[in-house]
Amino acid sequence: MLLPGRKTSNFKTTPFLLPTDYVAVLRTLDTPDPADQDLVGTVEMVLRAVRSDLYQAKTVEEMQQLQGDEQLNPAVIYRITGRRAPDTTALPDLIIGGLSNVSLWPEGVLDPDTSPVVVAYNLVTDTTTARVGGASDTITFPVTRALGGYAIGDIVEVVNDATGLAFKQLLAPENPPVIQAFTASNTPRQYGASTAVALSFQAAAGVNTPAINVAQVKVNGVIQLNGDGTPKLSGTVNVNTAADTDTSYTMEVTDADGTKVSRTIQVDYSSKRFWGALSTDPATMSAAELSAALKALVTQEFSESRSQLRTITLANQYPVFAYRASAGVPTVTVGGRANNNFRNAAFTFTNSENTPESFLWVAGSLNTGTFTFGLS
Repeated sequence: MLLPGRKTSNFKTTPFLLPTDYVAVLRTLDTPDPADQDLVGTVEMVLRAVRSDLYQAKTVEEMQQLQGDEQLNPAVIYRITGRRAPDTTALPDLIIGGLSNVSLWPEGVLDPDTSPVVVAYNLVTDTTTARVGGASDTITFPVTRALGGYAIGDIVEVVNDATGLAFKQLLAPENPPVIQAFTASNTPRQYGASTAVALSFQAAAGVNTPAINVAQVKVNGVIQLNGDGTPKLSGTVNVNTAADTDTSYTMEVTDADGTKVSRTIQVDYSSKRFWGALSTDPATMSAAELSAALKALVTQEFSESRSQLRTITLANQYPVFAYRASAGVPTVTVGGRANNNFRNAAFTFTNSENTPESFLWVAGSLNTGTFTFGLS
């Protein structure tokens, strides 16, 4: 409702500066529906207007004067300031414009004794038609993005039409829903491991005023629902990969406004590689003995590459490395200098899942001391 305000003297229009990339950001909306596309177009229009004299701040009295003089400009977006309720309580600034064909500005709306009616008003033709798109005439919200003369926390009211919604998107961008957690059990895992995967998920609505609830949660393409049919925001989904096959899973969350976020994770199957000191020369050990000795080393990690730089302390022991044979024979350095005294041989490594893998061991001479070894 537009109500008369107290006269503001020496009023100056506050510049409304907007980021040049805002429309580009809006254009990244995931598969925008027609309403989103309309919003982008309206925001583009607003951006053009506010960088010119087509964005004007006026008091209620000044607006009444313009209306009385038939000087209301359909190409101008007006920010109406100094609004007061009958009890003199301050009301938020109201943004309203003739650029949108659906603007709430029926005849007499500036009369303090008249409440707005839900109509569409065209400033050019001075005609009103039945309102399309709901009965709410205005939207009031706190500013969450400081722009121009608005600070975070300011309360702003806009007309519930394309122009108003564009300003709301600029001053209080919608926060998308949040994927708080999405994890897969036991990844990476060794070849031969169980194919069972537990996908744990947790989602929440973005912080918005008014609230925009989560409408749908999908995990691995399956909609997650509670027993009462409401979206299930957290839980575990049990799935299976193909044997020894890297597999991706996606979680997708959509809110009531259609804003969508997603996250993809992958369950990886991988070999490990090992390095350390052995008291027995690997050339004299059987494949089973060497496999057991390697798995007993604390120094091991998931990787199928040979390149590494390690510091190993030897006490009358052999420096030993072992990794997937497909990584190839390395060039070895000791203390940064090439060393040609390292031996290597292929063997069948039995991993912790009791699955055989084609491996290569690389070993130096029996020695004592701390050395830095490089494999490339």
